[in-house]
Amino acid sequence: MNYIKSAASICIILVTGCGSSTSSSSTSTTEAAPGYATPSEAVQAFYEAFAEQDLEKAKSASVLNDKVLEYLKTNIQLFKSMDDFALADAEFFGAEGAMGVGLAGASALAAIQGIEPELIDETHATFAINPNSPMKLLKGPTGWKVDFTGPENAQFLELSTDAFGRTISMFVELRSKIKDGTLSTRAESRAEMAKLKSKYGL
Repeated sequence: MNYIKSAASICIILVTGCGSSTSSSSTSTTEAAPGYATPSEAVQAFYEAFAEQDLEKAKSASVLNDKVLEYLKTNIQLFKSMDDFALADAEFFGAEGAMGVGLAGASALAAIQGIEPELIDETHATFAINPNSPMKLLKGPTGWKVDFTGPENAQFLELSTDAFGRTISMFVELRSKIKDGTLSTRAESRAEMAKLKSKYGL
């Protein structure tokens, strides 16, 4: 198993995203953070937030409701768990061949390069990171934001958050087994990752 390919595949839900409504559904009582001046800035901030593991930045780039907020929190926890694993991997088995800290964030940012949002009207835009289901953006009173609040996204958010939680559990368990000496070589770690992916249904 190649750590880099495995990490890249884990990022696929974030990178491809899902379509969203062209108008915001009910938002939560969570205080809305400022948006961005252009759709491009909102998209860039959205992906940077995960690379930087910055929840406040993710919130500022997103139309919020409870499901979206939980998705953002769990996604950032996922990126952190991957980096924590990568640190243990390099510490115990050496830097050469390690997954690399920041790999997930770098993969996500690389995926959006060269793609520009398409303006639909003065308050709506799309971002075709996934041409079959473009991400939608909404301009509200505070600026442009990524909008996953449409009812058609409820299942996407629920499934994604669940998958992220199971992936976090995998990386936490794998890191623990490296640090307590259960896994003594990178080969053992890679084999264990394959087993844990099956255990957690990934």
